[in-house]
Parts: sequence; structure tokens; C-alpha cells
Amino acid sequence: MGELSPYLHELAVQAATHFGQHTQTSITFTYQGAVVRAASSDEPAARCDQVEARTGTGPCVQAMDQLHAVLVPRIPDDGDAWAQWRDQALAEGFVSAVAMPAHVRPGVAVTLNLYSGEPDPWDAQALLDADAHVQAVAVALRARLTEPVPTLDREVRRALDARALLDHAVGVLMHANASTPQEVSEVLSRMSIEGDLSLEQAAVLVLRSLEPSADVDALPTPNRPSD
Repeated sequence: MGELSPYLHELAVQAATHFGQHTQTSITFTYQGAVVRAASSDEPAARCDQVEARTGTGPCVQAMDQLHAVLVPRIPDDGDAWAQWRDQALAEGFVSAVAMPAHVRPGVAVTLNLYSGEPDPWDAQALLDADAHVQAVAVALRARLTEPVPTLDREVRRALDARALLDHAVGVLMHANASTPQEVSEVLSRMSIEGDLSLEQAAVLVLRSLEPSADVDALPTPNRPSD
């Protein structure tokens, strides 16, 4: 899978390497309840987190909502809880999972998700290490998101730049979450409404989170909604 966020992909790979060959990792974040898979060490882990991003349910979503680690030492083969995520995880051959969250800023959280084909392979030290890794991810995201969010203040620029910005953000989210255009539009709309942002500002947040090199900093940067 060609990841759109090299710096987050590198962090995911580093975490997977640290935990050993039986662990795959994925990084997912939420902004005001809109869930975005950011990067993964391997495609099976990515597909599991994409299901969570599309459905809005799963251990990583619960972990971010509660800001408390969710441990799944043995993924059940039946039941109603997280059914779509569970089915995907089992189909990928995973037996256990951990979702370790971190606070980024008000309304924004991130998780490092661990997947394994072995039952309950992570001891207490491994969980502490997972927390250290996700805190590093949170620092990286916070650095991007604390920059001013551009406001497109000229009508001509709005007509041209805003449309291109939104189109690019839609493409990025479709790739990240394996979503349809309609599902992506709902994600951006939720970010806009819940975060009191314009759609253009929501698009900028997506691009800054997933594409640090995205050319959004050249736009005017007057005021942004307060945290």
C-alpha cells in the first residue's frame, strides 16, 4: 500500500519493528468524531483500521473516545460488538489487538493499534512501549495541527483554490480510509460542523495531518477557530 503520509508510515513501521515479526501496526486519528486511518505498517492492519474509519466503531474508536487503552487479548468469533471490524480482523488472520490512544489537542486524538496472529502476546512492558510510541505520534500531529488554519478570503481565490483543496482532500481520504466519495464528504462535513470550521479548513487539517509537504501553507493565514 502506497501511504500518503511518509512520516506517519515511518512511525508505524518503527513501532511494528520494535514489537517484532508477529505484530503489525496502524495509526488512526479522530477529529471531532471523524475517523481517519493515517498510516499502517502492513496492508492487513490497514484494512482493519479502514473498516473502523468507515463504520465509526471498533477498539481504536473506543480508545480515542475514552482516552483509555483497549485490550483485545482474544478477538471473539461471534457477538455484536464491533462486528465488522471483528470479521475483518479474523479474516486477516489476527487473533489479538491493542488500541493505545493519545490526546493531541481538544477534539483530536490518535491511536497506535497493534495486531497479532498470536493470542495476547504483549506484556506490561510492551504496553508501556506502545504508549511511548503513540505519544511520539501525538507530538508529530500536534506540531502540524497547531499551525494556523488558512482562511480563503478572496472570492476568486476561493473559487479556484478551495475547489482544488477540497478535491485533493477527498482523494487523500478515499485512499486513507478506502472510502467512497460520499463517505468522504460525510467525514469532511462532520469535521466542519463539529469543529466549527469551513470545509476548506477541514480539508487543510486533513492534508496537514497526512501530507506534511502539502502546499497549503502558501494560502493566507488570518484567524482560526480557537481550541
